[in-house]
Amino acid sequence: MRLTLEIIRSQQALEALRPEWDALHARCDAKAFFNDHRAVMLNWARHREARSNSLHIVTMRQSGELVFAAPMIQQRDRIGTSTLKWLTSLTPLYDDVLIAPEADVDVIAGQFARHVRSIPFARKLKASIVREDSSLNAILSGMGPVDSSEHPALEADLTGYADRDAYFASKPAKSRKRFRLYFNRLSQIGETKFNLIGADSDLKPEISWIFDVKRDWALERSGDKGWISQPETEQWFQSFSEELTQKSKVLTLTCGDKRVVSALFFIHQDTLFGSKIAYDPEFSHASPGLLLMVELCRVAIDLGMRRVDIMTGDSSWKRRFATFSVPINSYRLSLDPWRLHGKKWV
Repeated sequence: MRLTLEIIRSQQALEALRPEWDALHARCDAKAFFNDHRAVMLNWARHREARSNSLHIVTMRQSGELVFAAPMIQQRDRIGTSTLKWLTSLTPLYDDVLIAPEADVDVIAGQFARHVRSIPFARKLKASIVREDSSLNAILSGMGPVDSSEHPALEADLTGYADRDAYFASKPAKSRKRFRLYFNRLSQIGETKFNLIGADSDLKPEISWIFDVKRDWALERSGDKGWISQPETEQWFQSFSEELTQKSKVLTLTCGDKRVVSALFFIHQDTLFGSKIAYDPEFSHASPGLLLMVELCRVAIDLGMRRVDIMTGDSSWKRRFATFSVPINSYRLSLDPWRLHGKKWV
């Protein structure tokens, strides 16, 4: 397979690539969802203000057709060397590449490795949240050592359930009893109901509530809000949800005029991605995480999804609903910073 490699270095060139990028993205599996062209553009908006950052998107073509795209940046340091990093949202979303289903992964991996090792004064390549079953992991796994996170991606397999009632009936009698108990406990306070909010409604206030609660939770837990405190973080999710209106939804449980728990999620192909979940501590006695996850899985079935990706992070209620897990890897690969066009500096 003869491949032509090209590096996208300007925003204009990246924008012009969108029709081909979208066509390739549509052919990839659901795991590549966050490599949507609109997400990549929003990611670059978070990185481009730093003068040390420049686009370095590796693309490959076969017979003129785009078959591979790796969204990266090159970050230069003060000593004249640089680090290649994945072009991320600066939040815990999956790092991945786009690769055509018929492409030879080994050939692409070899050409990718030769390219990054030939970049003058590039000393490292970093990718942080890489699913072990992803195309990116297949590309990087032969280049050097890998570190695995203690918190894997958790998923619930919903295949085999005819409808939401069949899913609920499959739960142990004790779990069904607990769900009804907690729901009725809330109902004694005020009218309690689930609300699915989608493209026909404004998601902005719902997303803002989720981030307000998560910021308070992070501050109380660690005294440091970290990445969640940055206004650009919420703005990224607000903008992403606006760009992908048909794929973005919020599920919320209300009691009277108060939100109990809410989840921002995205749907793509056969997968529901549970992105951000937050609950009001006032209602912690009613196990809001359990209530939400039961309904989220039932909503996924209603929407024709066959999998709920609960994504990274750890909690007892996430583990309770997951039917399997996928290891999350990170790569810190050393490159040769003194190589220039295949020759050593002496």
